[in-house]
Amino acid sequence: MALDAAAVAEAVKKEIERQQTEVVYNDLTVEELEQVVAHLTSRLELCKEALAKKGDAPKAEPAALKAKKVEGTFPDLPWTFPDGTQTPRRSGPTS
Repeated sequence: MALDAAAVAEAVKKEIERQQTEVVYNDLTVEELEQVVAHLTSRLELCKEALAKKGDAPKAEPAALKAKKVEGTFPDLPWTFPDGTQTPRRSGPTS
């Protein structure tokens, strides 16, 4: 009985996809989860490499925008008093 290699490959692919969609990650042990993460990370890297080879790789976005540090002397804010406190002054009757 001759087996069609393409049909076998398709059947294996479908079975893998079925098993992956039915994974309940909360039921896995820490070791199993680490293996899953390692496997998925390696697959992601392979996909990124393939995309980069095609030349359509998205540009890497900056990790985060960061404000530049500003140094110098600045005038006191209206609510900061000469002694450095920021206690509000109350206008009106005090108890």
